[in-house]
Amino acid sequence: MKNRQSHIPFLLIAVGFAIAIFLSKVGLSALNPLNDQWLMTSGSDWTPDYMAWGFYRNADWSFPLGIFKGYSFPEEVSIGLTGAIPLVAVPLKLFRSFLPEVFQHFGMWLLSCYILQSIFSYRLLRLLGVKDKLLLALGSCIFVISYTLLDRIAHANLCAQWLILAGLCVYFSPHHKNSWWQHGLIIFASVWTHPYLIIFTISIAFVDYIKLSLCKKIKYTKAIIFSLSSLAFAVTAWFLIGNHILESDQARGAGFGVFSANLNTFFTAKTDGGLMPALPRYYETQFEGVAYLGIGILVSLLFFPFIWYKKLAKFPKFSLFKWPIIALALGMFVFSLSNQVTLNNTLVMYYKLPEWAMDKASILRASGRYVWLIYYIILAWFIVILTRTDIKAIYKYVWLILIIGINISDFWPQIKPNHYTRNFTPVDQGLEKVRILLCFRHMSEIMQSMLMI
Repeated sequence: MKNRQSHIPFLLIAVGFAIAIFLSKVGLSALNPLNDQWLMTSGSDWTPDYMAWGFYRNADWSFPLGIFKGYSFPEEVSIGLTGAIPLVAVPLKLFRSFLPEVFQHFGMWLLSCYILQSIFSYRLLRLLGVKDKLLLALGSCIFVISYTLLDRIAHANLCAQWLILAGLCVYFSPHHKNSWWQHGLIIFASVWTHPYLIIFTISIAFVDYIKLSLCKKIKYTKAIIFSLSSLAFAVTAWFLIGNHILESDQARGAGFGVFSANLNTFFTAKTDGGLMPALPRYYETQFEGVAYLGIGILVSLLFFPFIWYKKLAKFPKFSLFKWPIIALALGMFVFSLSNQVTLNNTLVMYYKLPEWAMDKASILRASGRYVWLIYYIILAWFIVILTRTDIKAIYKYVWLILIIGINISDFWPQIKPNHYTRNFTPVDQGLEKVRILLCFRHMSEIMQSMLMI
């Protein structure tokens, strides 16, 4: 108990840093639930996501819980297939009678994502053997400014990358008795956040059970039962929110191979950074797969061969315990590249997939996002190696602080207020007046009466 309490001040350092990054990027005004002006941004996903929440909160309750009408009239829609974040929207709807007409939860959600990113990364590094509390806090700060998180601001629900870290925490935890329901809750939360996150959380659960069975921690039969329980959590959450109303043909879309990751993904930002210009891409849409490590980490990696040669650090052994998650991360990385493997603006390799495979892959057309798992594993591995170097602790502190400072400078275009936060182009004033007058109420009835005229 005392040991846990001793971590609190250092965890608060990481949390405070996360709050500071959020305030720099999004701003304090976004935390005001009565302020929706920052969401009314031309060309962003925020506006339709906010409108989805407005329609949903005023719609009658139904079962499944997420089904509502009006947003895509005359069709029914599931809140789980919008960006309104059902994990928050459904509980809030219970209190709709007490909420003011203008109420948004997106600001608090984004702040929560940054805070949870710091908490779960702190926990993950601790599970991976980092014992120095200040190193844990500094390492967590590196996760907070991960490029994959900073660049996702336009998709509020995809900022929940803490769910991936939470899954990794369960995977690396030495206590496996409760892993089945811990994975289950994470999977349930991911279903109620964004469909793309489900693949991460359920895959991590499956390889965790494989790892436990290979290491003879549980029997194969128990691993199968645990896998079925994870699948049951996913299916239950999926049907409970009403996502099943989307037919498989509707789920498919063009773009697989275009919204992919480039082989230069770890070495370039989406746009010119504060310290390094962006490398060219084969498709402009490959920003979906950008997983830039930053100058601070890339330069530090150059010293690792010297550290290994001088035996200044004990590199983690790739035991049977770690191989399943590494194999999963590599598999997801290959999928993120798609069947069009590119380097900079050059097509390196193209291989034709069977029609059935392309059909399934088109459901996850933004395959580039699946680079996130290996990105976070690289970050964790880098920090663990650095903390194990045989140098004085003060030098490690300085090293990590320098990395954080350099990466903040390099990532500054993604940290400073940009067109998705303060410097936005407001929507048309006429539309704004309509929004104020209607407040999303009875929209389906209004549309029906218009069609009858």
